[in-house]
Amino acid sequence: MAAVPAWAGFDPTVPNTGHMNITLEGVPDFKDVPAEHAVKKRAADINFASHKQARTFRSRLREGLKQEANFNGHYRIITYGCGTACQSHLVLDLETGNIVGGFSGAAEFRIDSGLIIRAPVSAEPQDLRAVYDIPDTVFFEVRDHKLSEILRISLKWSWDAGETKPRQ
Repeated sequence: MAAVPAWAGFDPTVPNTGHMNITLEGVPDFKDVPAEHAVKKRAADINFASHKQARTFRSRLREGLKQEANFNGHYRIITYGCGTACQSHLVLDLETGNIVGGFSGAAEFRIDSGLIIRAPVSAEPQDLRAVYDIPDTVFFEVRDHKLSEILRISLKWSWDAGETKPRQ
């Protein structure tokens, strides 16, 4: 766990496990968004016209096309660095060679689900999320061969109270 400067309002005398205890109702779970079918026939190459960043990351994408699916049955999430403590992702359909979308931030996803959770609340200790301004938690799914946002959760950090509150 990173040290948080005193000026940030962090009280080191208050026990902090580095994890938040937040319960949210109505939030999608991996089992709520079942995966599509497995790869039937692999694309011969990347469709570079399918996404504005495709040509920039052509080597990574071509390598990803050769690998197994890691998301939603027949998709591969390609991860690349975008600076210190930063990562971005492109979602590649292994059957068509199309990039169906992209996003930045830590993420959870599974081969057996069509759900992606960007910046999941459990991904970073509470003090790191606030100090480094980790983005909102966003839930995505692939719909009609396009990455679509289905829910966004914004947290406002209240260091004085030692709690999190929904952003107003």
